[in-house]
Amino acid sequence: MSEKSDSGGRRGSTWKAGLKLTALLAFGLGLLVAVFWNVEMDVFWQEIADVRIHWWIISIAAFISLHLARTYRWGRIVQRVHPVPFRHILSISSVGFMALQALPFRLGEFARPYLLMERRDMRFGGAMYTVVVERTIDILCLATCFTIAVVFADLPEHITIGGKDFEIIEGGRKMIAVALVPFGGCLLAFLVLRERAMRWTEAILTPIHKGLATKAGAMMAAFLEGVKTMEDWRFAFTMIWTSLMTWGVNVVCMWALCRALGLDELGLMAGLVILVVLIVGVLLPAPPGFVGTFEAFVTAGVMLYGATQEKALAYAVVCHVTQTLILFGFGLSFLWIDKISFRSIIEFTRSLREGEATADPR
Repeated sequence: MSEKSDSGGRRGSTWKAGLKLTALLAFGLGLLVAVFWNVEMDVFWQEIADVRIHWWIISIAAFISLHLARTYRWGRIVQRVHPVPFRHILSISSVGFMALQALPFRLGEFARPYLLMERRDMRFGGAMYTVVVERTIDILCLATCFTIAVVFADLPEHITIGGKDFEIIEGGRKMIAVALVPFGGCLLAFLVLRERAMRWTEAILTPIHKGLATKAGAMMAAFLEGVKTMEDWRFAFTMIWTSLMTWGVNVVCMWALCRALGLDELGLMAGLVILVVLIVGVLLPAPPGFVGTFEAFVTAGVMLYGATQEKALAYAVVCHVTQTLILFGFGLSFLWIDKISFRSIIEFTRSLREGEATADPR
């Protein structure tokens, strides 16, 4: 009887996952259709044909540097848990970042912890901790970059969408600045109260939705675990300078692509704004490869500076294709060189999502 119920539960979970994936694909396709709507395709293709090759090559070098910088920073986090040579960190990181692009529901986040466990004999809890710390630092960096973009970016007063002029930039800037105050206050209160804040949040949300309360508590616990590591000032200093390096290179990537597409009037601050808009967009539920989501938000970010929809979309497509080729180039190379089974990663992440994997499967 229990076997039948278990198999029925698995089938139900599979159906639910299939429906969610279908919804994500439809969402991404819808955004892709919307962003290509009313685009003059001959002008769009001409913008791509006119890409300055030397600046595109510079952007490729910048994206490769970004991949190495992200890998190095994560490697410093891993070293706090378990000694792993950089050669293996690069291999695992490359396959993990490719999995994050290829797998739905952000299941790729579990690829690096799984490979650390499977290939370097690290306990899964410790391996997962390294990703939690990395994401915690990235959240703080995103909040910082978002604040800089809102306060200091020289955005135009008007933007034109669909032939209509909108004066929303200054108003939006003020609204976002006001919103950062309660956000910062909540973050400060959480860092001070810590476990008490988690308990109070769960107590408040449980009568409303028990599942939401559980997920919120788990997210806050993971975030707090990451923040605690910053109490070591030496490690905190290392994370600060490696994060400055990583995010700085990321801004250079976006700026170099502006030059490649002939957007010479856009500087590093514009690159930061486009990057922030992109990252906020990909935080939304997205189909594999962030198809549609990536194009829509990058196009919107570039159009803030008065670029035509065709040029902005050309920028987004070139940026997405360049990043994807680099990530998959590194990932597929190390899959082949180190004989890593991508099927085993998929099976593990699926079992973990369905609740069949234990905290330490070994």
